[in-house]
Parts: sequence; C-alpha cells; structure tokens
Amino acid sequence: MLISQRESKATEMADAAKSHNGARARNARATYGAAWFIVSWLCLQVVDGDPLHRLITAAGIGVLHASVTALIRTGEGRRITLQIALYIGFSTMLLLVLLLYGFYVQSGGVLDQDAVRAIAQTNLHESIAYMAQLVTPQGVLLGSSAAVLLIALFPSAPWRRTLPERSSAAAPLAILLAAFGLALAYIGFRPMFSVAISYASQYRAETKAFKEVLSRRRMNPIQAASAQASVDVIIIIGESTARSHMGLYGYHRDTTPRLQARLEAADNHMVVFSDVISSHSHTVPALASAMTSSGASEEQEFFSQDSIDIVSLARAASLQTFWLSNQNEFGVWDNPIAALAKGADQSTFYSSALGRSFRRSVHDEAILPELRRLLNEDSGEPNMALFVHLFAAHWPYCDAYPQQFRQFREPLGEKFFGAAREPGDVNCYDDAVTYVDWLVDQIITLAQGRTRPTAVLYFSDHGEAPLLGTGHESAKHSSYHLEIPFILWTNDAFALTWKIHERT
Repeated sequence: MLISQRESKATEMADAAKSHNGARARNARATYGAAWFIVSWLCLQVVDGDPLHRLITAAGIGVLHASVTALIRTGEGRRITLQIALYIGFSTMLLLVLLLYGFYVQSGGVLDQDAVRAIAQTNLHESIAYMAQLVTPQGVLLGSSAAVLLIALFPSAPWRRTLPERSSAAAPLAILLAAFGLALAYIGFRPMFSVAISYASQYRAETKAFKEVLSRRRMNPIQAASAQASVDVIIIIGESTARSHMGLYGYHRDTTPRLQARLEAADNHMVVFSDVISSHSHTVPALASAMTSSGASEEQEFFSQDSIDIVSLARAASLQTFWLSNQNEFGVWDNPIAALAKGADQSTFYSSALGRSFRRSVHDEAILPELRRLLNEDSGEPNMALFVHLFAAHWPYCDAYPQQFRQFREPLGEKFFGAAREPGDVNCYDDAVTYVDWLVDQIITLAQGRTRPTAVLYFSDHGEAPLLGTGHESAKHSSYHLEIPFILWTNDAFALTWKIHERT
C-alpha cells in the first residue's frame, strides 16, 4: 500500500514536471517567435513604403521560427547537432538578407530596376564591396546583438536540458504553423521579389537579344562610308569619374596636374568640354546611351534591333577595332557592355581573376603595353578605333589604384563638412582621380609622337559623389552622379589634317 502511494506520488510529480516543462517549452518558443518578429521589424525598416507588408513579413518570420524550433528535438548526438547547425546557417542567411535589404531601403529607396541591373552585371568582388558600402557600424551592432539574442533564446538549444522531447502528435501542428508563417512571410516579401524577378527577366532578355543582334551584324555588317583619310582614334572610357573632383575643372585639389599642363602648353591641341552630362549614373544604361543609338528614354529599349552600336559602325567604316578592358568580362548573367566589346575585331580583358578573387588581379596600367604595341604598328595598317575601358575610381576607391599614387592623406575638415561626419574614403577617391590623370597622360604620350593622325577622346561613363557618401547609386540621385569629364586631344598630324588649329 505504501509502495503504491509512493508510485502514485512519483507519477503525479512526473506529470507535473512534464506539464511544467511543456509550458516552459511553449513559453520559450513564443518568446523566440516574438524576438524574431521584433528583429525582423527593425531590420526591414520599410518594405516598398507599406508598413502593412512590413508587419505581415515580420509576423510570418516570427511564426515560422517559433514553429521550426518545435520540430527540432532536444538532446544530444549527431542528429541534433546537424539539425541545429542547418537551422543556424539558414537563420544567419535570413538575418543577413533582412539587414542588407533594410539598409538599402533606408538609405536609397525601394529595390528598383537599376539595383537589379547593378547586381546582374556585377561579380563577387563588387558584390562584397557594395554590401560593405551599405553596412554601417550601427548595422553591424544591430546584427551582432540580434544574433546573440536569438542564439540565447533558442528554445531547442543543447544547454536547455529540462525541455522535453517533442511528441509525435505535436509535429503536424508545428508543420502547419511553419507553413502558415512561411506563407505570411511570402505575402509580405512578394512585392520585393516580384519586382526583382521581373527586372531580372527583363535584363536577361535584353542581354540575350543584344547578343543576337551583334551576332547578326557580324554576319551581315551594316553599311557605312569608309574613312577617306588615315586616322586612328583612341576612345578612353573612364569609370565613376566626376569632373567635380578634377583640378582641370576647378576642384581645389590638384588631382589632374598632367592634363592641366597639357592644356596650358603652347602646342596644345586639347579641348576640355565643361558641360557634358551622362544619361545615367549606372554603367550599362549610361554606356548604352553613349555607345549605341538607343538613347536613354524609357520608351526605347537599350540595345534594340534598330539601334546601331559604335563598334559595328567603326567596323563598317573599315576601321580595325580593338577593345582593351580592365572591367568585368562576366557578370551574374553576363554583361551587355562585355558583349559589345566582343563585337570588336579583338577584345582583351585584363582582370582575369575578377569574380574568383576578392581583389583585382591588375590595375589599369596593365593595358598600356598592348596599346603601345598597337600604336607602334606599321603606318600602312588599316585605320584603327581603339577602345580603352578603365576601372580606376570605382568603389572601393582605395583598391582602384597602385599605392604609390597615394598622396592625399589630410582630411578636408570642418570647412567642407562642418559638424557632419566626413566620409573616410574621399582621399582615396582623389588619389584614384590622380591615377586616371596619369593614365590618360600616358596614352596621350603614346599618341603624341606618331606620324599618323591620332585623336584621343576621354570621357567617363558616369560621375560619383564621394563627398556625399552616395557613390553613384541612382536611388540617391545628385548632379555629381551625372557631371562627367569630356576631353578631346589630337596630335599635330591630326590637327594639321583636319585643320583643328583653324577652328579653335
């Protein structure tokens, strides 16, 4: 009888402990779901300007995580370790996506076509640089705090020894709740995903169509008048170079001493245009407008069947075409400008490690030996159009030039920024502009002593706003993103042939 009472008492205590632990487990999961809701709400900032989407997304993520933890058994062993490792990996990626999207929306606006194009034409190096540009110290603190909080509250963590094993009866309910949470998160995020998918599909279709157009043009060249005189043209396409940071255009720092000296020389044949603007602040649409007849209007697609690109036009005019580039040859879905470059008779891309390395393999000066060889060819060679596509001045600015060109070290100070925080990479950007000045001068030097008429045209795809800390992001538009240098230099033979000295 006494033993029976003891057994009954032990059973009651076990049932009470089981009920208590079950309540603790439910409370822990509810707390965990609430924590994910708060973190998601803070990370998202706003979704497409609609707080309702933000609320639905955060609620769905909270329910999803609270439910998933109910499906993970407590205990020890390889199985629980694998489950938790997979879950933590998924949660980390989700937290990173939420943070990055929230930072982007907070600082620049909703995800738009330009952003998707930028992602599609980029590579690993530029993607990491772009994310680093978005992330702020406050964001790192928020992300770290969120990670610590979520790990500490994780209901099925191995250190929560008193939580019970999940019952088989609870699994279907947890799965249904997880599915419900996933559906809510999808409904909240759908506006962003639908826009991104739509723009990505459009980008891929445009790129594919443009490649087909280029292929047909090579088989059936367009008709154009041949050049009547011997002439070589070098077209230098700069990257992210704002004329507002060039001493040649009045910038207070002497970032263009070599070009300035050429402009002031007695035998100068250089024209500096002071009011040229780019049609866009991103490379592909800007160069689509500059290098084809498509223009930049929304009514006319870039690289359409009816547009004529400058490379095909030069080839049709019996110019031998060369494209020397330190830009990306491949992007996520290939690169329309690279496709344009491959329409030349010869195209060479120098950053061969781009996309497989975190750093650039070479700087722009790697182009100079091949350019020197081409310009030293016998004068009986066909007329040439040489396209030189630079990368210097692209963000991250400090990696865009050799360190021996580093010269600006002092901050600009309160005179420029007052009480506002000064961007930390303005000096690097000005150094990169100085490097571009040296590169353009080197190319002009190669053309200067030639007996063949030779012209050098330099312009940038778009500008940059390092003083504002906005790069060239179109969602953070400013005039600095569009105001570009445009410089024409000719050698004596070209000036004499085309009577440049009589017109200027």
